[in-house]
Amino acid sequence: MSDTQAAIFSALGIAFCFSLNLIPIKSLLRAKKTKDLKEISQLYLLVSAFNYASWLSYAIKMNQTGNWINNSICLILDLSWVIFYHVIKSDWKSFVPIFIILLGCIEVALFMLFPAYVIGFFAIACAISLYAAPIEQLGYVFKLKDHKYIDVLITSALIVTAGSWLLYGVAVKDWIIIGPNIAGIAFAIFQEIVYFWARGVIPCPIFTCLQNKMAKKPLITSEEKSEEIQKDLV
Repeated sequence: MSDTQAAIFSALGIAFCFSLNLIPIKSLLRAKKTKDLKEISQLYLLVSAFNYASWLSYAIKMNQTGNWINNSICLILDLSWVIFYHVIKSDWKSFVPIFIILLGCIEVALFMLFPAYVIGFFAIACAISLYAAPIEQLGYVFKLKDHKYIDVLITSALIVTAGSWLLYGVAVKDWIIIGPNIAGIAFAIFQEIVYFWARGVIPCPIFTCLQNKMAKKPLITSEEKSEEIQKDLV
């Protein structure tokens, strides 16, 4: 593919990725009113920060202008949502500074000490983890058969965004970009299938069987897990 096609796919990827990172606003504003964070995957927000920071480092190393512009913007947005999440949770003063320092130290060390391909493999791991992170919410979906724990806007935006960056990766012949975006499309499609099953739009005997088994078990929230861990440490 030509440089023009690469530039077009890069521009589309930036636009879709920017749109993707605006989607959590609605859920965060709702959580601010209700003080209920169960509909928001904290894991998704944290892994997302590592994902964008790692791809930023890789893009700078590889001199991929469109890629580093995209990841710079998305990193700033994602860190804003992390801060907002922990403001709602009332622990931002103790959590956010440590998280940002840890993120910065890891990324600077990677950039200074390792070649581009090592940073690329780390970025791939972060990207696949990012696409898989919303699966954390599937426990609620299967337990309650409630689709609200899957944000279908995010999964749809992930498919479009990953598709754009997949085409960009093909255009620049970079398998480090191609690989995780194929995985991202697969994870997002799986979550959409679960979403429409939970809404009763499509049948799936496997999901129904899983839901029947999980309905017999008590639902443990993320907050309860955190409390248990803190008790064990004490």
